[in-house]
Amino acid sequence: MAFEQTRPGEGISPKADQAKPRETAGVGVGASKKTVGGDSKNINMVFLAVCALLAITTLFLFVAKNNLATKNKELQDQLDTAVSAKATVEKQLSETTAVKAELEKKIDDMKKEAEAFAAQIEQEKRLKETALAQVEQQTQELNNAKRSLEAAQQEKASIKEQYKKDIDSMAAQLQEAKTAKESLEKKLKQTLARKGIKLEKIVVKPETGELVSEGQVLVVNKEFDFVVINLGENDGLKVGSKLQIVKDDQPIGTVEVEKIYGNMSAATIMPDAKKDLIKEGCSVRPI
Repeated sequence: MAFEQTRPGEGISPKADQAKPRETAGVGVGASKKTVGGDSKNINMVFLAVCALLAITTLFLFVAKNNLATKNKELQDQLDTAVSAKATVEKQLSETTAVKAELEKKIDDMKKEAEAFAAQIEQEKRLKETALAQVEQQTQELNNAKRSLEAAQQEKASIKEQYKKDIDSMAAQLQEAKTAKESLEKKLKQTLARKGIKLEKIVVKPETGELVSEGQVLVVNKEFDFVVINLGENDGLKVGSKLQIVKDDQPIGTVEVEKIYGNMSAATIMPDAKKDLIKEGCSVRPI
């Protein structure tokens, strides 16, 4: 609400201008005084109104200031609370970050341990597979060896059985040869006794210069590869002594004394002898 005042020398207010027609119209002096008094009264009312308005405004501003202060205090409290909450949140965030870093480190360590454990398991798996392969190979080799052993045992049993048969057959043949030999020796002994055969010749042993008796082949048995000679124990021979058979002053083989008597011996013909050339009457010389 505006309030205007006039200064000295300035024109009157519009309200004063409105009063002029009344004066022009012949209004009296009493009427003019009455108008000036009314204007003062209006001015006072306006002044009072302005004062009231100022008081109201001041009161409003005071209330508004109090409300603003209260509001500022509330906002400051809220700001302090927010700052405290922010500090708390930042502290919790820092702690959470530290916990997160620690957990991440633990997770990384666990991951490394898991990878190492997985690698160890993989290595053990390969070792197990290798061991199983070796066991399988060894089992196969063992089975093969077992089969070979069984075959060898069967072959051994077969050979043993055949060997036994051969031994029995050889024993029978040996017994037969022995019987034939003894019979022949007996007949030869009787024949020599009847004929009275004696040593006829002495020779020099080349190796030692020793004088030794030279004998003769009396009997040749080519079936059993032995000969009977007219040299025996009385001539210094022993079982195992070796003699050389000579024909026309040429050696034709070697014999080994197997059985010996006083004046004659039975000797086995050695494999290197020329068996076809050995005849009755061939000379025999100790080696």
